[in-house]
Amino acid sequence: MSFAWGPIQMLIACLMFILTVQRERRTQVRIGAVLLAHAVVYVVLPLRTWAEMIAFWQYIFAIYLCLSLLYVHFILACSWRQALYCTTCALAMQHIFCNVKLVTRQMIGQYFWVDLLLMILVYIFFYRIFAARLFTGMFNQLGWIDLFSSVIVVLFVFGINLSGDRQRSPGMFFMWRLADTICCCYILWLQAVKQEQFRLQKEKDDLERIVDQQKHQYEITRDMIERINEHCHDIKHQIHSVSSSTDNESLKEYLGTLADHVMVYDMAIRTGNKALDTVLMEKGLLCREKQIQWICMADGSKMSFIKPCDIYAVFGNLIDNAIEATEKLEDTEKRVINVRVTTHESLMMIEVENLYEGDLHFEGDLPVTTKENRERHGYGMRSVEYIVGTYGGTFTMQAEDSVFRTRILIPIP
Repeated sequence: MSFAWGPIQMLIACLMFILTVQRERRTQVRIGAVLLAHAVVYVVLPLRTWAEMIAFWQYIFAIYLCLSLLYVHFILACSWRQALYCTTCALAMQHIFCNVKLVTRQMIGQYFWVDLLLMILVYIFFYRIFAARLFTGMFNQLGWIDLFSSVIVVLFVFGINLSGDRQRSPGMFFMWRLADTICCCYILWLQAVKQEQFRLQKEKDDLERIVDQQKHQYEITRDMIERINEHCHDIKHQIHSVSSSTDNESLKEYLGTLADHVMVYDMAIRTGNKALDTVLMEKGLLCREKQIQWICMADGSKMSFIKPCDIYAVFGNLIDNAIEATEKLEDTEKRVINVRVTTHESLMMIEVENLYEGDLHFEGDLPVTTKENRERHGYGMRSVEYIVGTYGGTFTMQAEDSVFRTRILIPIP
């Protein structure tokens, strides 16, 4: 009967990796269909048939390995490459359990409940350690070289371990199983490392793409604000000319009000850096629109060593983050954003502060988002960290007493 548990062990191992990749409703239905098919097979075939099949275990192993591949391909509706990768990782995990099980049997004997407990413990352990790292978000980044190297090594270790297994002494049996387990663990660990490298490279590529997009956005915003300032300047002089040439008091009052409205878009900011002027002008208008008080004390005269597109990206992301939190405050008096840019000797400090409501929790260096799309959230702050890092600076965020503060320190060359 223990032989009949082999396909079940492999199926469970595959399902654990499958659930890491996808938890959709249709996936659960397909899993149910596969489990039902297994149940039918075990009911139809009597125990005597399973016992007779032990003599042909090599062929049976190959058959249920192929069936596992079909299960994964059917349930996930993925490519054969992805299905083979998932099946190989599941085989490595199942093989580790078999090694632990056989060594335990050598020490205390064969008990079904002990085997079941060991399977649960081993599977849960390796699921938490490896499964999430192997398949979370990176399942589509599999290369053929990584795939075939994993398949060949797992099958080679499995075959070498089974050859002459019955002729080994107890001591050699234990050492061989231990070495086999270490090899399988190494394979899973190596794949986890490769997937982490894929993830980091993808994040780096995403950040570089975001920075390029922000560079393009800066150029558009800069040209737009320059045109607005030019038009507003001309309109202001035309209003003043018309107002001076009339004695109609009501018209003068109307023109004065109109001039005040135009002044909103003609409030040129002079910090000593054109890129900083552009982004502060843009975000200042956005704050006015959202009824957010805007306090800005910025000296950008020593920012010439920073690329204009990087200045736009850093301040744009920081202020956008502050606006997003501040506009949620019901009390308009608390809607305040404070921006400071100061220099001290060879160090530049950039600070953005805003009030917030609720509880903030951090995962690593970033606050946990309340948005539904958690995977995509945080790239704005990561791009800030990435840009600051290219200039040898540091980027920190702190939430205390309902004040959220971001601080950047950059050495001035």
